[in-house]
Amino acid sequence: MKTPQLIENIDDIIENIETVENYLKEDSSEDDYYEMAKYIKKGSNLLCYEQNGEYHFIPSRFIGYKNNSLIKHYKNKKERKISAISTEGTSTLLNKLFGVCKQNDKLDQIFKEYCESLDQTAENKIRKYWEIPSEFLEKLNNENFEEGGIKLATHKRHERNQSARNKCIELHGTVCKTCEVDLKDVYGDLAAGYIQVHHIMPISHRDKSYNVDPEKDLIPVCPNCHAMLHRCKDGLFMNPEELSNIIIKIRKRKKSI
Repeated sequence: MKTPQLIENIDDIIENIETVENYLKEDSSEDDYYEMAKYIKKGSNLLCYEQNGEYHFIPSRFIGYKNNSLIKHYKNKKERKISAISTEGTSTLLNKLFGVCKQNDKLDQIFKEYCESLDQTAENKIRKYWEIPSEFLEKLNNENFEEGGIKLATHKRHERNQSARNKCIELHGTVCKTCEVDLKDVYGDLAAGYIQVHHIMPISHRDKSYNVDPEKDLIPVCPNCHAMLHRCKDGLFMNPEELSNIIIKIRKRKKSI
């Protein structure tokens, strides 16, 4: 595995901001949303920026590495230790760009409220912050994100129920309902018990809150199938049964060759 590379400039930060914002969009996968939200709540040194009157926050350990993603970040955990790249390394770079991070009671209260908006509770710890200058935000909005990029805006968030997710796994198990694969059979103990949960009707399609039935409204799916279920065809999301039929047909076709 390649040694993880630290950011070098503002463009690297922009790319990571885009990644984080995409994880927190209402149409992102359930598990990506929760994994990113849980990672944010654990932050100690956080980069914050304001858009439409709302602050967003990203931990230095995530934004400080080039082309970062949740999967890459977890895979690189061991390599970061071996290469001696630590929180201090990312913080040093961000200090050069935005000044030394400091404790800020006002931002800390806003951070706690932001975590609540992500259905999380901020950890009880001392935190420090970098605040992106307003002139940098203007540059982001006017130049970098006009064509096909991130839009730094207040997201419409649909409430997601972690208890319902856990109940779904308890009822249905951890074998994918569409391809019938147990990830442990593929990746060994690394993937033991790991599965994602899919809303049969995407929550972004509902106009108001509802009482979710973990047995009927949710199903466990592997990450690949989950991604396919969120792909639109003629403006419509694929349903699990339709995807299962596609997989069965492809498997039969391969066997006949």
